[in-house]
Amino acid sequence: MLDFTLGRYLIAGAIGVTGLGLLAWTLVTRRQRSDAVVYSPRAPQLLIVHGPYRYIRYPGLTAVILLTGALAVASGAASVVILSMWVVALCIARALRAERRGDHGVFAEAYRTYRRQTGLLIPRVCLEIGRPWRPIVW
Repeated sequence: MLDFTLGRYLIAGAIGVTGLGLLAWTLVTRRQRSDAVVYSPRAPQLLIVHGPYRYIRYPGLTAVILLTGALAVASGAASVVILSMWVVALCIARALRAERRGDHGVFAEAYRTYRRQTGLLIPRVCLEIGRPWRPIVW
């Protein structure tokens, strides 16, 4: 077990607060949408592109990853770190499975455009200083 230090708690706290903030922002953005529509197993019937969805296609999963990472950092236990890696892997698998649904249905072309402009689980950044913001395709 790793030594518990104030520094690790501060880092874990910062990661956790970021995850909670992103989760709250995601829930506020989706609050008027039915979960049955947003998380439909069929082709999407709704495309949300504002709030955190403007930057990340799956901000709820990103929040889960951040919160799990905060627990892993705070605990310092190898078992929690391994568990958090499993959670990250499951979140990535969930996002990739959901991506396939976006290629079909009414929003297929709009979703392809949206996918080029936003990151899957992390925001895309522009590394060209002095130029207008333009997403970098990973």
